[in-house]
Amino acid sequence: MPELTRREHVIGWASLVVLIAVFLPWESLNFTAGAIHFDGWTTGLLGWGGALLLAASGEYLIVRRLEYRVWAPRFGDSRLAAAVAAIGLILVIARWVTLPTLPDVDSSSSYGLWLAVAAGVVQTVATIAEARGSGQPGSS
Repeated sequence: MPELTRREHVIGWASLVVLIAVFLPWESLNFTAGAIHFDGWTTGLLGWGGALLLAASGEYLIVRRLEYRVWAPRFGDSRLAAAVAAIGLILVIARWVTLPTLPDVDSSSSYGLWLAVAAGVVQTVATIAEARGSGQPGSS
């Protein structure tokens, strides 16, 4: 079994962190009587869809690097993973930007969303770097 590079480890761990972040609170609505927290699964397609795209792109690239027989496009698996990660990150950021505001309710993003954005940025940057500089066959 081939060894993974440090960059590939970063991509794999960041995609796992994004997947875990979907289960954490992404949005908080604070009322005078208490607070309601919403996790990534209840934030709509922009939230969970973007997070799943980020997780899938990272895990796909790791599976390809471990030389499992998984489909790869002619233009390279790292380019596909970079494009899917970028789309996923854009969706998660769009969810963060479009958090609803309600009158007389304090609405704010929570730590799960921040963790997803941070891990998504790390993963996307590492995946783009992998697509630009990887010298492995099938990953150009």
